[in-house]
Amino acid sequence: MDERPPQQFEYIEMPLPSAETHIRLLKIQPSRLTVKGSGSDEDHFSSRIVCEMTTTDIRNPAPYKCLSYRWGPDDRNHWVEVAGTWLPITESLDTAIRHLRPKEEALTIWIDQICVNQGDGVEKGHQVVLMKDVYSKAEQTLTWLGPAADGSDELMDCWADIGGTAQRLGLDSYFTKERLPLLYTKVRNEDPDDELTREIQKLLERSRPIFDSVLEAMVAWDKRPWFSRVWVVQEVALCANAMFVEHDSQATLARDRIYGMLGIAVDTDQLGIVPDYTSKSSVPALRDAARSMIRNGRVELLSFSQFPKEAGRPGLPTWAPDWRPGLSRSFYTVFEYAEDHLLAAAGTTSVDLLPTSDPNVLGLGGYLVDTIEATGTTWQADGDYWSYFLLLKEIKALCETSAAKNQPIYADDARRAEAHWRVPVGDLFWTAETDSMRAHSPAVRDAYDDCMAVLEYILEWQSLTPEQLESHDAEFPRRRQPASRYRSNMGAMTGKKTFLTQKGYVGMGPSDAAMGDAVVVLCGGRIPHVLRPLKDGDRYTYVGEAYCDGVMDGEILSLKEKEYFYII
Repeated sequence: MDERPPQQFEYIEMPLPSAETHIRLLKIQPSRLTVKGSGSDEDHFSSRIVCEMTTTDIRNPAPYKCLSYRWGPDDRNHWVEVAGTWLPITESLDTAIRHLRPKEEALTIWIDQICVNQGDGVEKGHQVVLMKDVYSKAEQTLTWLGPAADGSDELMDCWADIGGTAQRLGLDSYFTKERLPLLYTKVRNEDPDDELTREIQKLLERSRPIFDSVLEAMVAWDKRPWFSRVWVVQEVALCANAMFVEHDSQATLARDRIYGMLGIAVDTDQLGIVPDYTSKSSVPALRDAARSMIRNGRVELLSFSQFPKEAGRPGLPTWAPDWRPGLSRSFYTVFEYAEDHLLAAAGTTSVDLLPTSDPNVLGLGGYLVDTIEATGTTWQADGDYWSYFLLLKEIKALCETSAAKNQPIYADDARRAEAHWRVPVGDLFWTAETDSMRAHSPAVRDAYDDCMAVLEYILEWQSLTPEQLESHDAEFPRRRQPASRYRSNMGAMTGKKTFLTQKGYVGMGPSDAAMGDAVVVLCGGRIPHVLRPLKDGDRYTYVGEAYCDGVMDGEILSLKEKEYFYII
């Protein structure tokens, strides 16, 4: 092992003219300058890493590349030589540099762990603001995924083949709101005579056996630590030339889950979020970022405040997401750049955010729909036929109880009956042949009927008479596919609990929903939410998002007066 230089690198020796406009660059010398022994590949790989450091103005930077990689444990027991001093780095970065370092030419690169003084919170905050420019102005982003393993070489060859063909066909040009529906029609083979449709169908047919052969490698690939990092989204998205590298979104700090997205957020300027690493706690950053996003019209952000919250966040308000890995997606998820909104519980209202003296209190205008009277079981889409059947029966019973209350919460009895098939799928329905649509159509009602019939047949066939079996057998093939589609759409409501309100509203809400909770529609929101009133009656805690039948199109605005909810 090479002997470490006697003096450790100090950032004071390489100050930035201005942390708001300048960055440091690392020039990694080729391995030929330090290689020993026979000069084999192993000798080159293990030779001392020697570097130089410079600064450049990001407004007109010198040519450089960026490195995207996973930090891993922050045990900096490796080092690189910088101007005759040693600078400690992590093992994962040491491995990445050794694999990427050329033998013959120097590599000028920006690496966050080295080029930003991680011990200076003020500098780090200024540099995070520059991340959009750092990655967008780089000649190339080198994405280090780690050494080859688990069939990854074959998988990358597969992606290069299929992805290259898709690119040559120009499929990337269809990912806009106007053109994505056109791509759907070609994937569904609606016009077999269309030339591009034929090419896409050929690609699909060729892709299936290829991907089948690397399925296990794909699963292993997806589990690689690099993909769990928050920062990789902007690291890859902002650079026009990103290259994944390997040879034969976790954020170390919770606040990085916010800061790591600022570079690609289209509303960064409006949000006014300033990265702050001077505080030891991430709570203020998570809380203030949530408030900024809600103020900017994103009240649906509340859907990602899920429980239990990540350990080590004492003081984080119930309404502020911690953005931990593994959060459940909302049942109402819309790709706004390609799809139109289908739900509008708050009509055309805008977010009504009240100023509060306590930063932990969120004051929002909205409408109280009703109070939860009863809850059912929390449903999980685990593929078990019995669980699907029980959920549908439970919702049917709640709808019957609602009808018995005879409250004027629906326009007529026909609309009331639609709750039977709207609630289990959150009033949203999608198939491979159609775009997303509301679940009030006769086709969805028929799919619901087919689903109930098929489930009853599967679960009760042993007790049926021969005549009944013969009758069901004749109907089963026709009903099987629509039933399967309906069950598939029920998956969007996994993890939610059925509920009935005092006036008879039926819906599905968070698993923690309980009797006495309030179902509310907040101004500017597209879906309802569940709040829990505190004993003083003036404040609430946030419980979770909900589907509530009969209020998803702004109906509550004409039935109730607006009031204000203070959530802590």
